[in-house]
Amino acid sequence: MIQSVVVLVFCTSLCLCSFAARAAASLEGLWWNPAESGWGITLTQQATTIFGTWFIYGADGKPYWVVATLARSGVAGATYTGQIYTTSGTPYATVPFNATETKGSIVGSATLTASDANHASLVYAINGQQVQKQIERETLAPVNVAGGYMGKTMGVGVFGEDDTDFTVTITGNSIHIVRSAFFDGTCIFDGTEVQMGSRIAAQGSYRCSDFSDGTWTTDDLSLVDDTYLVGTITTHNTVAAAGVQYVQRFMGSR
Repeated sequence: MIQSVVVLVFCTSLCLCSFAARAAASLEGLWWNPAESGWGITLTQQATTIFGTWFIYGADGKPYWVVATLARSGVAGATYTGQIYTTSGTPYATVPFNATETKGSIVGSATLTASDANHASLVYAINGQQVQKQIERETLAPVNVAGGYMGKTMGVGVFGEDDTDFTVTITGNSIHIVRSAFFDGTCIFDGTEVQMGSRIAAQGSYRCSDFSDGTWTTDDLSLVDDTYLVGTITTHNTVAAAGVQYVQRFMGSR
């Protein structure tokens, strides 16, 4: 089995462990507004650049699509901006395709601001008409993260790292995670999960064999290639060290 890595990052009360302060999660995927079924935007992200494709409707009610290349603002920010284009070119059934016929025109601009890994504000203007929408990831099919995973926790134990096993059980919308570490003992996370696109958002409580317990949340637990479980869990220790918050970034393989 391939060994994976679990990274544990501790934050003091002065550390901002918000979505914008830590490395921004990938926003790639299909997004929509659930109250406005019929239109949406597909985001493809590579590093700090996002290519967005809107499938919307024109003033005549007919299908209309535009595209934009959005660049991230700041080193670890969650805001992306860029210009919007319409394009024209060779009809889809024409053979051979003539690339010289492809033309693009700037028709506006867009700003995408993520509030977390699953929700964002989309503000854009096309031909002078301003639009502001709240969007979220669209869920097409269930993702089952249940299973056993093997990993390693960094920053704990005698040698600064700890071999770790994870077992995830899903019952309805309840999620149960058992994390067993060689030096750090066993921690059990219980909570409620909601799937958002390809990601799992969850929150609940945890208890550990070192007599610490508290609350936890995650907004980007996801399964990659049906093999690797990756995500970030933010915990608040309410007993052993009241008020201490830490962020646990991990990846485990089945």
